Amino acid sequence: MIGLVTGTMILSGCTTGLVAPYGTEEGSGGAHYTDLTVGSPLKDTPNATSLKKRKTCSVAIIGFQTDGDSSTQTAMKNGNIKHLVSVKHHITSVLGLLYTKVCTIAKGR
Repeated sequence: MIGLVTGTMILSGCTTGLVAPYGTEEGSGGAHYTDLTVGSPLKDTPNATSLKKRKTCSVAIIGFQTDGDSSTQTAMKNGNIKHLVSVKHHITSVLGLLYTKVCTIAKGR
């Protein structure tokens, strides 16, 4: 049954309608390949040019092996960010759980 469903998805080229849980959505989401950035500002910032930015990523292969830390707390710590202004998440996925990379982009002061 799983093979039939997977085969139908691959042969039909259908895409799934991914909806951002909050904020803005950039990119595309599909059954075969997803390249999507979602997120929004947490608060207005008058001087956005002085913000620090840090990106942290994690990778999962076949849903079992993971490597990295894509948490907001790690991005803030690595970027020496004390006051968070915005958070975005970039998701790249190939064939669902075959390969997934999630990156968190934190901005703040």
